Amino acid sequence: MKNNKETIGKVIFWSMVIYILFAHLDHLPVIIWDEARLAVNAYEMFKSGNPFLVFYDGSPEMWSVKPPFMLWCQIFFIKIIGYSTTAIRLPSAFAGLGTAIILFRFIAKRSNSSLLPYIAVGVLITTPGYIMVHGTRTGDYDAMLIFFNTFYCFSFYKYLEGRKEGRKEGRKDSTCYSPSLEFYWQRIRKVLQV
Repeated sequence: MKNNKETIGKVIFWSMVIYILFAHLDHLPVIIWDEARLAVNAYEMFKSGNPFLVFYDGSPEMWSVKPPFMLWCQIFFIKIIGYSTTAIRLPSAFAGLGTAIILFRFIAKRSNSSLLPYIAVGVLITTPGYIMVHGTRTGDYDAMLIFFNTFYCFSFYKYLEGRKEGRKEGRKDSTCYSPSLEFYWQRIRKVLQV
């Protein structure tokens, strides 16, 4: 009986998380500046069929020189549901859900409390700075940056814990891949600065 109530509680909790992250993504218009520019970049990349060159107004993009992984994700949803505000914002919403899942699992495995993972994810997804402008409900780079940073930090922690427990390799697999994925969210000029 207790296991049944726990399962129902998990379903209700994750349904609320999904609702907060995904419901009415198209309610607000596309926000001028970053989100609008990314939407135009994704549209032009989709129309040109070239997944490696980013264009804005028919010319190569010189303002936002970040690698195009976010644009690829937006194009994926444009192909599925058409060019819309929802298609532009879905990658950020999925990144927010991924961050919530990673946070929940990390805390659940390292905490004696069965309530603490729910509190942590609840606080995360109800924080306006995480959800609103430049967050998980807009088509900006920030939600994916948070996802990959969280993934990398927790993977690095697992690696260090594995080394501490005497395993030679630790969790090197995810620790090695995550920075390369995270690279797609960083500005090239920041990475290459001397």
